[in-house]
Amino acid sequence: MPSAMHSFQRHREAVRARLLRSGHIRAGPESVTWKINREVIVVAGWGRAILLQLAHPAVAAGVHGHSSFRGSLLSSVRRLHSTVAAMLSLTFGDTEQMVGAAAGINAIHDRVRGCPHASRNDGAGEAYSAHDPDLQRWVHATMVESIPLIYERLVGPLTCRERDRYCLEAAIMEPLLGMPDGWLPRDAA
Repeated sequence: MPSAMHSFQRHREAVRARLLRSGHIRAGPESVTWKINREVIVVAGWGRAILLQLAHPAVAAGVHGHSSFRGSLLSSVRRLHSTVAAMLSLTFGDTEQMVGAAAGINAIHDRVRGCPHASRNDGAGEAYSAHDPDLQRWVHATMVESIPLIYERLVGPLTCRERDRYCLEAAIMEPLLGMPDGWLPRDAA
């Protein structure tokens, strides 16, 4: 089994290569992504997004089986800290910080797989993987829907164009997480 560092480096190179091939451009200081995500209050949207994510049985199974949030308070705080750091790097970091954050997420996703209720014979034992593009799209959609919603409720209005632009800019997650090109929504509709 490869070491954690080997896995991280392998993912870093794969993310960098996919990003170069993709043609996606990282959002910058004048982007809608920065406008919305620089408001600390939008973190309140994460709670809503997480609840929506957990509505999907495979996501719930993955969280139940693999999340450190179920451990001690200290492990929960560490997990929250690493999640916030990764999100900040994905949005506001330079290209290498973004690639590193994505590689770390992919390395974690390598371990998140299983078969909930494997002993049951009613079809509820569907296998899951955090690398499944359908599950990744579900998680992504909850975020790109919840964060602008919280922004609008607590900061100010967004135009239809800004909501669409936010979705388009967020589609950079395709090469970062290894999803197929065109997999994520490009507009708020």
